[in-house]
Amino acid sequence: MKKINYLMKKYLNWETFKYAAAGAISGGSNVCIYFALKNIFKLNYLASNFAAFAIGVVIAYFLNRKFVFPSPSKEGKEKAKEILKFIGGRVFSCIADMGILYFLVDIIKMKSGIAKFVDSTIISVMNYFICKLLVFKA
Repeated sequence: MKKINYLMKKYLNWETFKYAAAGAISGGSNVCIYFALKNIFKLNYLASNFAAFAIGVVIAYFLNRKFVFPSPSKEGKEKAKEILKFIGGRVFSCIADMGILYFLVDIIKMKSGIAKFVDSTIISVMNYFICKLLVFKA
């Protein structure tokens, strides 16, 4: 029980709230783009997901860098290293995202809309820890 209290105090704080707000914006954008591409433009659900994820990465980087994990301005190699770590983390989560979505839709036969929301929740939690522990660590 002490371990649970420690983890809650460590990770449920103002930063977590800001991440959730930024995540709602970038995640909401992701989901809207996904549904628009899938339903209006009739793209395959995985192609729609990839395009939505790529656009979401750009939105997420700027929101996370500016509002969630602010740090002194970085320039040159430092900034490039940070951006590459962010993109690398998101490439990893994109692979996980595609795998989870494929598993839920094609293996379990969940409706793609419901699967997208389940998938987005899992990926959001994973991305928080990637950003906090690897990309924007103090």
